[in-house]
Amino acid sequence: MRKQKHNKNRDFDDPGLLQKVMQQLLEQISKRDQKIGWLNAENVAVQRTLTTQAAERERALTVQMTEQERILKAQLAEQERVFKAQIAERERSFKARMTEQSRSLKAQMTEREWIQKEELTAQKMEKEQALQTLSSQIAERNQALQTLSSQMMEKEQILSSIRTQLSGRNFELAEIKASKIWRLGLFIRRVRLAAFPPSSFQTRMARRVFNITVVPIMVIAKNIKSKKDLALLGASDLFDAGWYLDNNPDIAQKNIDPASHYLHYGGFQGRDPSPLFSSSSYLSTYSDVKEAGINPLIHFIKFGRSEGRSGAPIHASVNDNASGKNSSYYPRVTIVVPNFNHASYLEKRLSSIYNQSYKNYEVLLLDDCSSDRSRKILEEYQGRYPSITRCLFNEINSGSAFAQWKKGIENAKSELVWIAESDDFCDLDFLEKMVPSFADETVLLGYAHSVFVDENSQKHPFAFEHYLSEIDRYKWEASYVASAHNEVSSSLGLKNTIPNVSSVVFRRPKGNIPILNDQNWLKMKVCGDWLFYLNIIRGGRVAYCRETNNYYRIHQSSSSKKTHVQDVYYREHEIVACAIATLYKVSDELLFKNYLLLEKFYVNTVKGGDIQRFKSLFDIEKIRGCKSKRTPNILMGVFAFSFGGGEVFPIRLANVIKEKGGSVVILNGGFEPTHPKVRGMIHPQIPVINYDPTMDLNEIAKEYGVEITHSHHASMDRMLSVYVNSKHVTTMHGMYEMMEDFLNNTREFVRQIDHWFYTADKNLAPFRKYKIFSANNFTKMDNGMRIPEIHQADLSQYGIDENSFTICLATRALFDKGWFEAIESITIARKATGRDIHLLLIGEGPVYDKLKATQLPDYIHLLGFKSHLVDYFASSQIGFLPSYFKGESFPLVMIECFMAEKPVIASKIGEIPDMITTDDDRVGGALVKLHKGKVRPEDLASALIKMVNNKDYYQECVESVKILKNKFDLDSIAEKYLEVYRKLCIHSDGEA
Repeated sequence: MRKQKHNKNRDFDDPGLLQKVMQQLLEQISKRDQKIGWLNAENVAVQRTLTTQAAERERALTVQMTEQERILKAQLAEQERVFKAQIAERERSFKARMTEQSRSLKAQMTEREWIQKEELTAQKMEKEQALQTLSSQIAERNQALQTLSSQMMEKEQILSSIRTQLSGRNFELAEIKASKIWRLGLFIRRVRLAAFPPSSFQTRMARRVFNITVVPIMVIAKNIKSKKDLALLGASDLFDAGWYLDNNPDIAQKNIDPASHYLHYGGFQGRDPSPLFSSSSYLSTYSDVKEAGINPLIHFIKFGRSEGRSGAPIHASVNDNASGKNSSYYPRVTIVVPNFNHASYLEKRLSSIYNQSYKNYEVLLLDDCSSDRSRKILEEYQGRYPSITRCLFNEINSGSAFAQWKKGIENAKSELVWIAESDDFCDLDFLEKMVPSFADETVLLGYAHSVFVDENSQKHPFAFEHYLSEIDRYKWEASYVASAHNEVSSSLGLKNTIPNVSSVVFRRPKGNIPILNDQNWLKMKVCGDWLFYLNIIRGGRVAYCRETNNYYRIHQSSSSKKTHVQDVYYREHEIVACAIATLYKVSDELLFKNYLLLEKFYVNTVKGGDIQRFKSLFDIEKIRGCKSKRTPNILMGVFAFSFGGGEVFPIRLANVIKEKGGSVVILNGGFEPTHPKVRGMIHPQIPVINYDPTMDLNEIAKEYGVEITHSHHASMDRMLSVYVNSKHVTTMHGMYEMMEDFLNNTREFVRQIDHWFYTADKNLAPFRKYKIFSANNFTKMDNGMRIPEIHQADLSQYGIDENSFTICLATRALFDKGWFEAIESITIARKATGRDIHLLLIGEGPVYDKLKATQLPDYIHLLGFKSHLVDYFASSQIGFLPSYFKGESFPLVMIECFMAEKPVIASKIGEIPDMITTDDDRVGGALVKLHKGKVRPEDLASALIKMVNNKDYYQECVESVKILKNKFDLDSIAEKYLEVYRKLCIHSDGEA
């Protein structure tokens, strides 16, 4: 096999054989190519033949088609000619018929048109004549109606005067009937009737005798009564004849006796007899006196004082001359004009704003994506008054009137805000009359008399007085000022007695205001304004002004009217009623009266309305249940608006309580001069009463519905616990343990305090010593502050740069607060460390006054008072408190330093060791022991040198302070105070 294979391979190696094979293959390929060539030639010939045949057939077909097309075109042309001829003939015939008919119809129409035109002309003339007659009749009737309205108003005034006189006569008659003379006359009359018949001669004679004797006696008795009343006025210190004439120049000009005028006329007109008594307040508070027609001061002297009534102006305005044009009280007002599609009313609205006689204002023009030409008008007014006008336009409709209110309030920059709705208008002295009320720091909202007008600015038949008549017919006849507590209890808790926000001016709320962030309020359609007023006035007072007018436009197609038959109307009233029960101390009787008023409206408005349905919408039991959620009304007593922990802490606590929706009013004891920056710390919605010795503090508490008084100084503890009939709590800030004669100094009031809060265990020493301490009545409570927003102070102006090491000491500048020791310790530490160490001294007092007259080193900076201490601590490396003040308990300034996350070097006194130590025993700074009751500068310097040189130690202190920061957050501390307040009120009357 191998051999054969080898041989085979050798055959292929033979070149002759290969050549022969290759030649045979080439011959075969050549024959095949030749055959392919023949086949291609045959294909070409066949294709040529086919192409010739196809061209011939196409020519024949084209000739045939051309002939047929010519024949068809000829036939079509003939048919078209015949058809056109037929159409032309028919058109001529139709036109002829139409021409004839048109000629006939035109003739007929011309005749009818002429007849109808004549008839229409005659009818038009008759209608125009009738319209003119009707217009003249309407004008005459309008004039007659206006005359009648004025006559009715005059008659109503006359009638009111007659009613007053009649009430007075009735009162006098009641007194006469109760007198001995009347009883004697009645006895004589009975004897006369029995003895002498009415028509007898004897009767006529007796009548003459009666007229001659008894009638003069009755007249004399009336004169005697009048003289007695005049004598009462003369003897009372509440009537000041000179003051009455000075404040009523019309009486002085007519030379009328002031006492007689006040007795018979002035008291009923609301004129005050002196600055110590308010006639209008007495009559508005006690409507029974007004209805009886009794002079207010006479009633008070005879009956009111013994009955516990009061008509005295509880407290005066800060500025007694605030009502005058030349008053120094001239605050800026932000006027917010929220608009949506009121272009037709804007000119009148804006004209009444920009032409106000009071000129200190700015205007915010708002538009909620109007589709009319409103924006153009608003922009025109901005162009006219660019310095006082800002336009704030929405690009998307908010769908909420109250969202616009919120936007205006948040963009306002003034002390006062007036929301002037775009379709209303007002008198040009509106602000001039409204603003002076706010010189009284307790007034949070004022509103003016409203005149209801229609779309054409004409007086509406339904008047402001009609709207309020079911509550009180007389209250709104004169201006008044009332506490929110009394206003809600008498009127605003029954009905929205402020029907239009355009009549309202209020103090601008700042900070966290619950109502402005309430999403349910923003969605309200009916009662949102009422709910806003109830929130904004809480704790303060309301002022009503009758001397100027707001014109409230009532639209016939108003969407609010349509809601009267809808569930939302009554649901929103339930929301308001719940707010009244939650915010105010009101009786079940008032809530039930509110229910009855709305039920009556429901029955009269909703046709076929189901009372059970109404009760499900306005659930009186649910509303009553809301009373349990209410926080008590608090009077926060402050020693003075001065710089100090015991003065600043109650302000901060009051602010937090207010922002939590609580009712709080501050009483400033005024025992030290007011520092404007401390006064400026108070929330603008917290009313302030500046104490005056002539005040009746218990009457103030009644006016504001105060349930808890909370004081922070022994002087205020005594004042409030002795003179105010309410629950009283006090927070001790280190005073009592310093008293030399504790028992004598506190005997009058110490057992009047219902609950004591103490910040340091040492506060309890005198109470334990004299066995006054009881665990149930004492609660340990930290001081605190809210975690603030920090803006570092610029220290470069004092030559302090980023490489300096800065210490901040901020206290009252008292000798035992360690200022001198601090200065000396800085000098020691600078030499020991070689560092550029600086000391900031913040505060005022005797040491500050002494240092001002001293040449201090350039690294000691005497800054005086600073209101936002945390900013200065934040710009420093550490805080200093080298105090050896005996009353040092729980210094707030350390909390300020913690909030800036800076360590503190402080003396070991009071609660400072606990304050500076975390729960896991880490220390946020350094403690310096006292030696013989004082701090040694070298000990301070040693602690400071360690802080400066040991960066790790310093950082450990910083980390500890970050933990301490949250411990003193005032929000949680305020909740603990509120919990005690509630418990005291529950124990007092069973109601939170």
